[in-house]
Amino acid sequence: MSSGGHHFYSASPSAHTPTSRSFAMSPTDDDSDEEGNAKVDFYFPGAASLSDQLDKKVMVVLRDGKKLIGILRCYDQFVNMTLEKTVERIVVEDKYGDLDVGLYIVRGENVVLMGEVDDTRETTLKQVPVDEILMLSKMEQEKEEERSKLRQMHLRNRGLLEIGEYGGFGLHSEW
Repeated sequence: MSSGGHHFYSASPSAHTPTSRSFAMSPTDDDSDEEGNAKVDFYFPGAASLSDQLDKKVMVVLRDGKKLIGILRCYDQFVNMTLEKTVERIVVEDKYGDLDVGLYIVRGENVVLMGEVDDTRETTLKQVPVDEILMLSKMEQEKEEERSKLRQMHLRNRGLLEIGEYGGFGLHSEW
């Protein structure tokens, strides 16, 4: 245990945590050992469930929309984690590019979704060079900004404001 009461879990052999146990059930179960004890996989709730992903390639989706792919090296009870050999995957339409970011520390409160990556599955996306995907991403952001401005203009013409547009104190600062 480190100072401050924080526990850090790593993939070191001494920190191995078993993820399945046996207990007595019906000896007629198909998935049983030679003594008739059924094999049951336990699910560890919360951050403890990440122990199965240590030293594996994972994808982490963050609140800001970033998609990180890297090898999970360690985590704590708040799901703060360290990813090694990390790339930021940028997806635009049916194309993607991987921007190398190296060692990456993720604050747990920013994690939306996390899962193991299966490299053996084929993808329907086409990989393109990083400079091309960055250009495509910038063009897509500009299109989205234009759509947003157009939507706001149509709403204002009808006397409506988007949530948060008035700043919480009255009319919008432009009015």
